[in-house]
Amino acid sequence: PVVTAAAGAFDGVVYEGEGELRPTGSASISLSRRFVGKHAIGVRHSIEQVSEAELPDAVESQLLAKDLPGASLVSVQVLDRDELDKPLTLQMQAEVPDFARRSQGGLTLSPPFSVTVGALATLPTRQTTMLIGEASRIEIRVRIKLPAGAKVVTPFAPVDLRDGDRMVVVKDRLEGDVLVLDRVVDLPAARIRPEQYAAFLKFARAADEATQRDIRIELK
Repeated sequence: PVVTAAAGAFDGVVYEGEGELRPTGSASISLSRRFVGKHAIGVRHSIEQVSEAELPDAVESQLLAKDLPGASLVSVQVLDRDELDKPLTLQMQAEVPDFARRSQGGLTLSPPFSVTVGALATLPTRQTTMLIGEASRIEIRVRIKLPAGAKVVTPFAPVDLRDGDRMVVVKDRLEGDVLVLDRVVDLPAARIRPEQYAAFLKFARAADEATQRDIRIELK
């Protein structure tokens, strides 16, 4: 299993859910997005600013569209809204017309919910200290049922990357006809000195390669 932080012990987002992928590349998804720590505070504040009638549109445009581009929100429930010492959870049902792209003989899935670590490392070298101002942890545990007879042809290889306290773990796998996306990206707040930057740059590039690699699915 993926290393999992105790609830409330970090600032970040946990994605958990199940979906069913169709041969067309569309999918129906039941997704729980749990906001922990400072993230929960921010989302609670945002939810307070909209009415119940406006909430579905706000969730679809501000959150779901970033996680699953083109998705249509079918329903949303807010859990633990008033339990201020608990994470806040959005339980969503969504239809995603282009969860995977049609390609010759099958489908290509670009894993959703990816974090671009390389966006923090835009320079080849640094002469000054780099600051990661806010800690962020993303956990992804999503199960996708594949179409009947489908075959994943992209090989799975566990990835465990470390750089100081920073961590990226990818343990995607196939369980029968279910594709399991099982990932953790943990980026604590940090000061990265110039002599540490080369190692961080290598880590960031490897992290993006591991988390953004397409998954190829052949259809029967």
